[in-house]
Amino acid sequence: VSSATGLGVSAGTAKAPGVDDGQAIEMAETLCAAEAAQLCGSEPTDGSGGGSIGCLLRLSAGVGAQAGGISAGCEKVLDAARAQLLAQSLPDPRVGAACAAPLRSGVCRHALRTGGASVPLVHRTMRCLRSPLVRAALPHDCRREVTRLMMGEARNISLDVYLYHACALELSAPPCAGLAGGAGARRACLQRSQDRSRLAAGNSSGAWPMSRRCSRALSASAIERSDDIRFHAPLLDACAAERVRFCVDLHPGDGRVIGCLLQHRGHRDTAPACRQQLHVYEQRAMADFRLDAPLVRACSSDIL
Repeated sequence: VSSATGLGVSAGTAKAPGVDDGQAIEMAETLCAAEAAQLCGSEPTDGSGGGSIGCLLRLSAGVGAQAGGISAGCEKVLDAARAQLLAQSLPDPRVGAACAAPLRSGVCRHALRTGGASVPLVHRTMRCLRSPLVRAALPHDCRREVTRLMMGEARNISLDVYLYHACALELSAPPCAGLAGGAGARRACLQRSQDRSRLAAGNSSGAWPMSRRCSRALSASAIERSDDIRFHAPLLDACAAERVRFCVDLHPGDGRVIGCLLQHRGHRDTAPACRQQLHVYEQRAMADFRLDAPLVRACSSDIL
């Protein structure tokens, strides 16, 4: 078992030489088309369960290739695809251990084909696990560990490895340089800088103050965190009393708590600081529909 990955990869499972991330899954889809049609014809392809390749990965892992009706040739390319999903060191070993089974079954198999070479596979896999639609369908232990990791990242941006490196220049210069970590202040500073950058670009009033790489990484991170108030540290802290007063019975996720707070923002007992953070959240969601978690979930089959 590989101690580096924490994912239970056997010593005999290795990446196929000369095969990159995308090629492995494409080979599996091509060479296993007959098995996919026969055994996984009704498998959803929305990414929540890994699609037909995820179905075949689960079948081959659970009952063995031949017993499950999977040919030897298909099983070989499935092994290569499985190795691509597992032969990586996730940034948190507890996430790696808890999420080994869904990763092995192909829940993030689309991560092999998206993001491009500029985004390492390990970060594409973590982006997949963080995404609201995939996260909601994860087994309890995996979802709990991913949530724990994201709550820590919300308060300390340096724990969000890819975003931290993508925005290293912006974090080392004013206005974000020197801000204390631990309360989400540096992430909030980047978001304000991104808002100013978009405004400047829209008005054609000067140079883009934030690098494209940082802006893209920040937007991706915001989309991943759009559905749960626990991933918005300034909002969570500013509206702590209001959450207890108005929304105590609501479980975080699917935008439920944030939606409840928005409904009560005009209440006389809602503090100005909470109203301000809700306004910031709503303005960003109006600028980018992908940050409106209930809308994205309701329209997931219509969004390309």
